[in-house]
Amino acid sequence: MRAFILSLMILSVASPAVAQENKLTFRLGFGPEYAPAYPGSDEMALGLGTEFTLERLQFGGIAIGGEQKQGFGATGSFRLVEGRSDENSDDLSGLREIDPSVELGGGLTYDTAQFTGFAAVRYGVIGHESFVAEIGGDVIFYPSADLKIAFGPRTLWGDADYVGTYFGVSSTEADATDFEAYDPDAGLVSTGLSVEATYSISDEWEVVGSLRYDLLQGDAADSPLSQDDTQITTSVAITRLFSFDF
Repeated sequence: MRAFILSLMILSVASPAVAQENKLTFRLGFGPEYAPAYPGSDEMALGLGTEFTLERLQFGGIAIGGEQKQGFGATGSFRLVEGRSDENSDDLSGLREIDPSVELGGGLTYDTAQFTGFAAVRYGVIGHESFVAEIGGDVIFYPSADLKIAFGPRTLWGDADYVGTYFGVSSTEADATDFEAYDPDAGLVSTGLSVEATYSISDEWEVVGSLRYDLLQGDAADSPLSQDDTQITTSVAITRLFSFDF
């Protein structure tokens, strides 16, 4: 909820993109999301999803993003991770509450006309305060001038603190629940496939629909909290282009 309120504040103060020397340009939007009630859950829940894409960050002579170029480049990376409480599922009764997390980071990209690949590292600046790394790629094609479809593999790695936050069970929690104590290590969290369709309404507005299939791996899959290793998320969001000049 706090992350949602923060996003609304950004929407209210940001202005459409204009040309300035120092600029942060991004797309932000919201829409319905149908996803597992919590990581590893076999129950699905309807919630509010957030869509964020860094379009360009320019500060003096340093620039990230902008017009697509062939070959290697730098990129920013953002992810919002939902919180967890017993309100999500009765299965979580007796487990500690986890606040929503905001991950920020960056990485490298490789782009061609019909393919993009990336490798990014993020840190939970709000929330879990741990590191994750994600590698992926997309094949891209354009059925029409306004419609883009991208699909490709995804792999997520987490450090011990990250895996422990979402898949660990402390001795205190084990005493209060039917779960056994579980202390996972760092490692591969999931592998999967992402499919995303983007329809451009105008230069500023877009509709983004996505389907994400993830298969839990390693200690995350072995966790007593993981009732289903297959995790499927679908969402639709309306996004707008915004810019901050500084």
